[in-house]
Amino acid sequence: MKKIFLIIIFSISLMQCQKKSYECPNKENFFIRHNLKLNIDNSVFNIYESISKNDEKRFIVINSDNKCIINKNSLLSIDNVEGYATNFIKKTSKGFYYSFEYGNKYHYEYELYFEYTNGIFNLSKIVQKFSDLSNPNSLKSKTINISNKNFSSFNIYDYLPK
Repeated sequence: MKKIFLIIIFSISLMQCQKKSYECPNKENFFIRHNLKLNIDNSVFNIYESISKNDEKRFIVINSDNKCIINKNSLLSIDNVEGYATNFIKKTSKGFYYSFEYGNKYHYEYELYFEYTNGIFNLSKIVQKFSDLSNPNSLKSKTINISNKNFSSFNIYDYLPK
């Protein structure tokens, strides 16, 4: 009897968690920027940057059939770093990628690539670029190949310089 009770409680909790993760941001409280429409495997995805009107926190949303996959750790906010800007979200042959940058004298630019496989967007690689703006010949670039990192679970802070 205890096992059945625990299974029921667990099932209800799981349904509430899943429902919460699929709520799309309310357009009254968020700005939408860099919207990309993507057709893959007979599905239509709207991918965009969502910005809170209250605190300017930013994150990427993947919307399909009014269900949203939201990753609150996919972008930085202007509170975290100086000179932050999202550059674009663009289509690739297997998914999408987006670019953002930040910094003043020391400038950082990132491109994050996501591939759609087996019904899931996975992070496949990150291109990091760094330059010291006082030295025009200082541009450095590094590519990090990633395997099996789901869009909803990756954290951009794991890939920033320490």
